[in-house]
Amino acid sequence: SHDLQTVSNETVRALAGSCRQMESINFQACTALSDAAFQAPSRSEFFGGGLKKLTLTSCMLLSGASIEAIARNCPALEKINLGQTDVS
Repeated sequence: SHDLQTVSNETVRALAGSCRQMESINFQACTALSDAAFQAPSRSEFFGGGLKKLTLTSCMLLSGASIEAIARNCPALEKINLGQTDVS
């Protein structure tokens, strides 16, 4: 099995750029993720803009900057889980 704590910012950006039909993704307990993971240059490079559900529970390094970038690049987003984070 893969240790979720080792999922890196680079992994997220690679998935976001290549998985453009993705509608739901769960990064729960991916504790190494920081704001850099979600800084996509354009909507098309962030899951094609079609992401509907995103789970970021226990991703403690994220701040409001990540949420701002996600909101800008995910117009179809219906649900985001930020439980056990410091994002307000």
